[in-house]
Amino acid sequence: MSQEAEEVFARLGWLHFWARHCCAQADAKLAEANRLIRQLAGAWSLRETVILGEVMHPRYSPPAAHEGEPARVAQAALCVPDGIGVVLWGAGAYARLCATPEGLRREARAGFRPFERCEPALRALLLPHVEALLHGLGRRTS
Repeated sequence: MSQEAEEVFARLGWLHFWARHCCAQADAKLAEANRLIRQLAGAWSLRETVILGEVMHPRYSPPAAHEGEPARVAQAALCVPDGIGVVLWGAGAYARLCATPEGLRREARAGFRPFERCEPALRALLLPHVEALLHGLGRRTS
């Protein structure tokens, strides 16, 4: 193998290490954010606050899904006091609740999964939505 190819492979290895490190750091920071959200819930009357973000994936199937198990709608969410996470909706329930005023927000807790309990794929999909969720929480508290 040429020196140039070895350098490219070494660089790729370093980038892979750095990406995994960043994922681990994101996991730790989101766990801390959820701890702070629980702290806010105790200090202010935010107990029933539910903030729904965008749909992250319209047909999400977890890695361990059984054959024939229907895909779910994965939606970013922030539920106080649980924190930042994902709501997994059945496709039919999602469509039905979208047609009802406040339907999604009212039923979100039933399908909510906090960040710490999400599969790695859901965690990765969730990260770009965190800022908007926190902004929504800030608007509710001001």
